[in-house]
Amino acid sequence: MRKHNILKSRIKEVKKKRRRLYAKKILIVFFSFLVLIGTLAYLSRLDRIQIKDIILEGNNAISKDEINSLIDDKLSGNYFIFFPKKNILIYPKDKIHDHILDQIKRISSLEINLDSQKNLLISVNERKPEYLWCGIQSEEEIVNKDLECYFMDRESYIFSKAPFFSGSIYFRFLSNIIDDGSTLLTTGHEYLGTNLLDREKFYNLVNLKDNLPELGINPKFAYLKDDQETEIYFDNLTLNPSPEGGRGSFHSKIIFNTDDDIDLLYSNLAAALTTDPLATQFKNNPENLLYIDLRYDNKVYYKFQNQ
Repeated sequence: MRKHNILKSRIKEVKKKRRRLYAKKILIVFFSFLVLIGTLAYLSRLDRIQIKDIILEGNNAISKDEINSLIDDKLSGNYFIFFPKKNILIYPKDKIHDHILDQIKRISSLEINLDSQKNLLISVNERKPEYLWCGIQSEEEIVNKDLECYFMDRESYIFSKAPFFSGSIYFRFLSNIIDDGSTLLTTGHEYLGTNLLDREKFYNLVNLKDNLPELGINPKFAYLKDDQETEIYFDNLTLNPSPEGGRGSFHSKIIFNTDDDIDLLYSNLAAALTTDPLATQFKNNPENLLYIDLRYDNKVYYKFQNQ
């Protein structure tokens, strides 16, 4: 019995020693970890491994201050309290890249690199404004010099609010739809970063618009009434100039189905404009033309005022 108690006591003592040893190991590991974190935190803050400056290349309309503000937003602060985000080894490159593209729709692509002087190099490609999107407006409102419009690129991507233009510097598109088919209620900032139409449809529409001057038609703006029907308005006074302007401006329109074959539409329109009676009426009284309708297969309908 006595031997049993002695053995039991020794086992307890061994277990206590093991627990103390285990606790010591944990403390050593913990303090070693703190020392390691402290050392890494100190090293990560060394000036020679911090981003020195931001150098912007390829920008035209976009200001350096605008880019710098977005980058500073991502470089400010630390990871896990200790490690500065401006460290060249751990700076959030991907987040900076995505943040800039998300906030500045005018930028189509960018590259981020570091030079030998620890400067952050930002190379951007800006979208080129080709057209204006002016949302839902009436025929009268489109000639208003204070019309609120947004720039679009050659693929119908809406990317930036446009300044107010007088005259027809850019061809304008009006619509109550965007690429996903949803209906628009107003113009506004919320449509930045969306496409007016899918690429093929838009290319076809622009191709038709670009070829209309060969038929003596000077297109001014297009109105996409829905995802099926489009109207192109043109200034028929360019064929019969009038110093007064006004009444005839934007008076005529060409109506067609958006999905129809553009080459066939153009061929039908060209044939109609070179065949009497439309050819003669259009030549002599262009200001009285109300519309030319190309929606019905190979048939062309038209109407003049007082007809």
